[in-house]
Amino acid sequence: MTYEANQGEYTVSTDPALLDIPRIHAFLTKSYWAEGVSLETVRRSIENSIPFGVYHSGEQVGFARVITDKATYAYI
Repeated sequence: MTYEANQGEYTVSTDPALLDIPRIHAFLTKSYWAEGVSLETVRRSIENSIPFGVYHSGEQVGFARVITDKATYAYI
């Protein structure tokens, strides 16, 4: 099940098919907490969580993911 919300020119969606994974990977490899992370690890982390993409006029401008057991625990 995916979630989508729109506000003006912005959309928030949990649809992983909309994510620009190479763009997410490029950003993460420049961060101190994920420097050097592989593209495959980023893909797997997205597949095994609830991803949120933020889009402005169709272009991805934000990303977050929720790690959860889908019952009692969630971490953003």
